Amino acid sequence: MAFLLVAIFVPILTTSSLEARRAFVRSQVRAELSAVYSDNQNFFEGLRTGQVRSQIYQTNIGSVSITAKAKDYDRARIETEINVSGAGQTITFRAIRNNELVQPITLVGSALCSTDFLASRGIGWSVGSAISDHRVEILPLRLPLDPLLPLTDLAVRAGIAFVTADSNQADLPDLFVIDISDSKDPRIIGSLDTGPGLAAIAVAGSIAFAAESSQTAQLQVFDLSNPKQPRLVAKYKLPLPEASSTAPFGTAIFYDDRGLVYLGTAKWDGEELNLIDVSLPTNPRKVSGLEIGGQVNDIWAWQGLVYAASAGINQLTKIDWWNITQPIITAIFSPDGWSRQSGKVLDSFGENLVWGRTAGGFNIQNDHEIFFWNYSTSTPLSADIAGGVYGLVVDRQHIFMATRSPDQEFAVSDSGLDQETMMSYALPAAPQTLACDLDKLYLLAHTAPVIYEIKKTITQ
Repeated sequence: MAFLLVAIFVPILTTSSLEARRAFVRSQVRAELSAVYSDNQNFFEGLRTGQVRSQIYQTNIGSVSITAKAKDYDRARIETEINVSGAGQTITFRAIRNNELVQPITLVGSALCSTDFLASRGIGWSVGSAISDHRVEILPLRLPLDPLLPLTDLAVRAGIAFVTADSNQADLPDLFVIDISDSKDPRIIGSLDTGPGLAAIAVAGSIAFAAESSQTAQLQVFDLSNPKQPRLVAKYKLPLPEASSTAPFGTAIFYDDRGLVYLGTAKWDGEELNLIDVSLPTNPRKVSGLEIGGQVNDIWAWQGLVYAASAGINQLTKIDWWNITQPIITAIFSPDGWSRQSGKVLDSFGENLVWGRTAGGFNIQNDHEIFFWNYSTSTPLSADIAGGVYGLVVDRQHIFMATRSPDQEFAVSDSGLDQETMMSYALPAAPQTLACDLDKLYLLAHTAPVIYEIKKTITQ
């Protein structure tokens, strides 16, 4: 019996010893590959989008090759993938850095929705992990505001929330600066009454641009250098095409990387999408515009590529605006349901574009509310979101949505819009919009003075 046990265990022990040795050798090789990259990493830094850099080094484990490829990470950053190969193994690094060609104000003005570069944390979920492996924590931040005050838009930067409102009372503030760094005690640290009310806001460094709900002016410019005392530094009224024309309300706004603002308006006799030069913030100047044929509800732009989400038949318009004086419409997307559904929100990340629209009062399952494109494809993926989509944040692999579907007010999907794996969470209030800051999402309620702070947790 003893001999039999020895005969059984000796091969097992031998196999175990071999596996342990192989694992040890593999770890030694990986350590050597890492050391080679560490010694030569300066050669592979600073690549611009589309650049590739390769080198071969002779080491004590033989030839080691390193290849670095750079591509856009989002509209203000570059991702470099580095592959280090040798002795039959390959290890991969990914480095994300600011794009030196982008104006500093754009880097400040862009919400770091995908990565907090100071703390190396990420919004969204780990690359390659399943949605079911994660859950979120949702915390209501109750704002010390009048519950009847209509809140319209939200931007968050470094724990400071900029909230706009459109009240029927002209003497009430319509811009609020709120410190939400302590989620248990949100505090209004500054406010401003601009008069007519605000529909949307875009923050770029210490300057903010707002679409004004007024016919007397459609654009307002704020100095936020002292958040406790925001100052209105400029108002701008769009020129009328005819003396008898009725001016529109401002409805949407987007700050571009070239010192430009794209301003959307309600439908009127003139151009509903306008490009405004704000290189001198105190003196805005219209450069050009386009007639969209309906109210513009959201705008996304980067390096002259512009998308506008709107009501009416031209629900999603793609524009080449590289020449700032000559915008060219290059595509219009109008899926079934356009007569009752409005193009509502846009977001983009890397090569992905996501567009959401309203449900139009009742849900027809074949008239979808969420659409996803990779820039290399012309046909989108789409899905039915009963209630419509009112806020979007997109990262490399996931789509975060604020919807008005009952008990599904916050939803998360993969980029394939697979409804079988889509996760949804109930909130006690319908959403107005969705924003992000560092490693958190923020959902502004439509019917209550509440911001829902959303952050990820990983199930172990």
